[in-house]
Amino acid sequence: MIRHFVAEKRHIYFLATQESDLENRRTFQRQTAKALSLPHLDKASDLDWEFLFAEAVRAAHSTRLIIVIDEFQYLGLVNAAFPSILQRLWDQQLAQANIMLIVCGSLLSLMESQVLKPPHNGP
Repeated sequence: MIRHFVAEKRHIYFLATQESDLENRRTFQRQTAKALSLPHLDKASDLDWEFLFAEAVRAAHSTRLIIVIDEFQYLGLVNAAFPSILQRLWDQQLAQANIMLIVCGSLLSLMESQVLKPPHNGP
């Protein structure tokens, strides 16, 4: 359903895997470079999530960009910090940008714990 929604819109569709955080970043980087016609991004190495999303924000300045992160829970499994990294990026960059962010996943219990429940701070 999401693929159908974004089919005729400017978008990045990223399907996360249980591979390493580095492999997921590389895949997101390649897909971002292709979707936004940014060949310099495709050739760069070892970019962090913040830089990759900043590139998306720059590319979305005039035309809305939809970023889909499918199987989001895998990113939290391979990098426990990823949900908080994405929260920071949302608060500092993405919320004010011309970006629609869609996160989804098939493992409901992990999606609930990583996306819907606030972090537990203390006993």
